[in-house]
Amino acid sequence: MQGLFAYSAVVAKMRAMSGKLVKKQEYDEMAALGSVVEVVNYLKKYPAYQRIFASESEFDIHRGRVEALFQKAIYADFAKIYAFSGLEQRKFLDIYFIKYEIEVLKNCLRMLFDNRDVSLDLSEFQDFFERRSDLNVVKLGSSKNISEFIENLKGSIFYPVLKKLNEVKEATLFDYENALNLFYMKKMWNDFAKVIKKKDLEVLRGIYGSEIELLNLDLIYRAKKYYHMSPADIYAFIVPVHYKIHKELFKKIVEAPTIEEMEHLLKECYYARFTEQFAISAIEPVCEELAEKVHNTASRKFPYSIICIETYLYKKAKEVDKLTTLIECVRYGLSVEETKKYIA
Repeated sequence: MQGLFAYSAVVAKMRAMSGKLVKKQEYDEMAALGSVVEVVNYLKKYPAYQRIFASESEFDIHRGRVEALFQKAIYADFAKIYAFSGLEQRKFLDIYFIKYEIEVLKNCLRMLFDNRDVSLDLSEFQDFFERRSDLNVVKLGSSKNISEFIENLKGSIFYPVLKKLNEVKEATLFDYENALNLFYMKKMWNDFAKVIKKKDLEVLRGIYGSEIELLNLDLIYRAKKYYHMSPADIYAFIVPVHYKIHKELFKKIVEAPTIEEMEHLLKECYYARFTEQFAISAIEPVCEELAEKVHNTASRKFPYSIICIETYLYKKAKEVDKLTTLIECVRYGLSVEETKKYIA
């Protein structure tokens, strides 16, 4: 009953916003359009996208610009939800916001690793981040190399994480992105326990527990195959969370002497039931399938909880991913059926 009173207005707001998300039939209609201009004009019937595309020329909109505009739509929804939320929901959103900071950092890192002699213009996001973040996104976007980028992180919670990695020779983009992913997962798992009530905490951990474990499996595989790390080093490298994989089985996976033995042990995992042959190569699709299933189940079982906000933000992020992919498919002239497969 307490959850009903605390969340009734928020739930109503999330349902109203969810009703404005793009539906399957509308994706299919856009997949059949003949140009990016037509897709953009189609999207303008949605208030959220009408605003962000209003001052843009549909005839000169490249992928990077599309991604930036869609990110603005995500930020606008986040700000709207934050303004509508009470103290309890804002505690969750403050932790969740780190995910957006990390996406900005990843975009900067990708630009630097591509060795592009250009700056990433993040000035239009400056006001949004100034209200909620220690990051100076304009300085970060103008960084010319990794060392300068990391120096521009001074004073933020991310500086110690990436500074340590920068001291490692031959650190790759994958290494930096995973360091950020691991940092977020650890911080989220611990910080939620400090500020979120027991019922909501259980639901959130149900959502993120599988994501952390699957990330761990991917990291263990890469640590063994590419870096030949010892079990002791691997334990220090991963998130110490056990959700669906028993500690004993997890220990065997970490300490498996060969990749083949590790692959064999994966068949004993809870996650093996989601695919006929569970292997490292299947982790990403299994993770996607699990995330969808867990969110849908949690939304049905615990509608009057923090999950209503988390699920909406998850759906919005998936929508943006699909729309970005759809626009690229249309740009390159893929058939309607091919496009549908990519965004399925």
